[in-house]
Amino acid sequence: MFLLHHGRSVGRLFSQFLQDKNSEFYTRRSKYPHTFPDGRVLPAYIYHIDALPMFIRFINEDWIPNHAQRYFKDKDSLALNYLPKLLGK
Repeated sequence: MFLLHHGRSVGRLFSQFLQDKNSEFYTRRSKYPHTFPDGRVLPAYIYHIDALPMFIRFINEDWIPNHAQRYFKDKDSLALNYLPKLLGK
């Protein structure tokens, strides 16, 4: 069963993270048509629920320290106030 969903920005980076780690989940993903709130439909990957620990690792070790500030600056500037806490600063 495939249950793990994520945003497109995070998704591209997570896919690369899995590929770089030679994870079995990179090849076990499936494509589906994702509908965004504005009505756009784009192809996206969905991963097996067992990939969740790898996704959490990716978020904590890569995405938050390296990409969160740039992402939230445009999407949700209030979230920037919480980044130092997440980064242990």
